[in-house]
Amino acid sequence: MKIFDTHCHLQSDNSAETTRELSDAKTANVVKLLNNSISFSDWGKVLRISEKHKEVLPALGIHPGFIDMSIKSIDTELAQCDLSKYKAVGEIGLDKKKSAIPIESQIEVFELFLKLSMELNIPCSVHCVSAFDELIACLKKFKNHPPVIIHSFSGSMELARSLSKFGCYFSVGRNLNNKRNNKQIEMLKYIFPSLMMLESDSSQSNKENKDIKSNKPCFIKDYMIIASELLNIPPESIADNTYKLSAGIFRN
Repeated sequence: MKIFDTHCHLQSDNSAETTRELSDAKTANVVKLLNNSISFSDWGKVLRISEKHKEVLPALGIHPGFIDMSIKSIDTELAQCDLSKYKAVGEIGLDKKKSAIPIESQIEVFELFLKLSMELNIPCSVHCVSAFDELIACLKKFKNHPPVIIHSFSGSMELARSLSKFGCYFSVGRNLNNKRNNKQIEMLKYIFPSLMMLESDSSQSNKENKDIKSNKPCFIKDYMIIASELLNIPPESIADNTYKLSAGIFRN
């Protein structure tokens, strides 16, 4: 069994901690991980980690809740990066619920990175909360964009169907509820096997906040089992299908 974690955050300055978490992930059959940036300060970190740990793929982006740079400043920093080393754009997105950044500014930054993904021909890992109309408008505007993966997707089957028309895939993990929920089961049945990926959404920074339950890449196996139970499909089939889809999209 091989598992592809399509959304995690490994940005600790403690290399021993990162090595330990990746070792635990390997024990849980996680063999590939997409390491998403949250802010500009992460761009160098994700590259350094990927150079040391070949199973980790680097992604650059700015989370909609952490936009603290002008478009001009972002362009300046991008011009100084070796963009060929990144395997995806992420984490980027739109959030009208939790982000204090005006949605107009979020859209401006999102579109900048969406255009970058088109120039580099690499997929995007996208955070979207209460802003799906705006997201669809952006995707309509930029046709022929690379695959867009909606991370931690918990929307309805109808929303998944609408987004899939615009080249979207869906990553699920810690957001899954192991209670029998017809809306969630309908959505999972729609996206599996052709549109569904797995993620841990792990964040080493969680350990700095005692109020947030720690999450690690190795926990993705638990989320896979929940998906298996909800879909009534063997875990091995979930792992195999999501791995093949993810490896194809991220070209690994």
